[in-house]
Amino acid sequence: MGGVGKTTLAKHTYNRLLEDSRYQVHWVTVSQGFSIKGLQDNLAKIVKLDLSDEEDEHRRADRLNRAFRQMKNVVTILDDVWERLSSKKLGYPLGEEGYRLILTSRSFEICVKMGCQKLFEVKTLNTDDAWELFRKSLGSETQLSPDIERVAKSMARSMRGVTDIREWKNALNEFPDDMENDVFKVLKYSYDRLRNTTMQECFLYCGLYPEDYVIDRDELIDRFMMEGLVKGNSREEEFNHGHTILNKLVKLCLLEATDDRGYEAARMHDLLREMALRITTDKPRMKKLFPRAILQDLKNLEKLVIGCSEMEEIIGREAGEGSSQSSSSSSSTSTTADLPKLKVLKLQGLPELKSICEGKLMCDSLEYLTFLKGPKLKRMPFYTTNEHSFPPLRKIRVNEENWWERLEWEQSHLNTLFQPYITYYFVF
Repeated sequence: MGGVGKTTLAKHTYNRLLEDSRYQVHWVTVSQGFSIKGLQDNLAKIVKLDLSDEEDEHRRADRLNRAFRQMKNVVTILDDVWERLSSKKLGYPLGEEGYRLILTSRSFEICVKMGCQKLFEVKTLNTDDAWELFRKSLGSETQLSPDIERVAKSMARSMRGVTDIREWKNALNEFPDDMENDVFKVLKYSYDRLRNTTMQECFLYCGLYPEDYVIDRDELIDRFMMEGLVKGNSREEEFNHGHTILNKLVKLCLLEATDDRGYEAARMHDLLREMALRITTDKPRMKKLFPRAILQDLKNLEKLVIGCSEMEEIIGREAGEGSSQSSSSSSSTSTTADLPKLKVLKLQGLPELKSICEGKLMCDSLEYLTFLKGPKLKRMPFYTTNEHSFPPLRKIRVNEENWWERLEWEQSHLNTLFQPYITYYFVF
């Protein structure tokens, strides 16, 4: 069952083990849609092993196994396991002295099939205890209207122990229309209590990340700044404002703080993410990041990290300008955009993205590129001249090889130039 506290209890165990110097403890989130290679890559980070030059799963597992055997007293926690996993395929020496595995799963059967020695069932609270916890979470100063309290108690009784969002939506559909609005008020009560538009917008922005995604705090605040969500007289003031907002969201349990990746990060619970997505349904979506008219103001831009489920263009077209996506030729316009100091470009979680830039894009300083989940992007606009040769690239990360091979290029020779720097990796 989801949402009953399995991950929370596992986190407590993880933190307790971190305090014990006898153990090397590590956390890996599995979730739905995982891949063996993806899990192998996560385990490889634990043992500081580079598997990018190896595609065969069995050889990757052998290398992981040898690396793990160089360590002692290792405890690995696999959170949110949905299918039976083979420790042999993962390269983890389970069953041998000094190696322990803890996992959380909604399925008792999976735990049995994986040979777990001890099984602990996390049970739901009874109705009275759940209501008491709900009241304590709201705080004694918060007063619910009689209608909302009635609906909340009714839903708690009828849906106790059910946290699958699809079942809740079905339950909402079966309520009379006049009750559905009240139920929704209960579900987003914590959001409404923020009473701060900036904090609400920052919370909703976090919902744009994929399910179970670990969000780098610094990267997230950079995005807040690009969106104009945080204010300040300097970059440092804006950055501090961003951290203050995230700290408040964590304190209010709307985000979960985590640092198990070696950097400060945040994560949004599945149910809160569903609530955020529902709230944003009626809000206008951002389809264009930069109008071409403001490019002069971006001359000093060094890092651009973008992720937005509705965005279609990075540098937008001017009125009357055609779309190169509809043409098999290199471009339909001679317009050139120039970002001379851009070093890092990361495009991730952009399912609707169709264009980076209409026309040509010159990036004299570009060193790092990341392309993750942008299936509708068909063309690379990068461009060089004799006066502006392409910079010495360092690394290009791509998660879908077939997509990359189908791309059209503003200058075809750049495809060959990029090739030695590409690393293909898997996302699960």
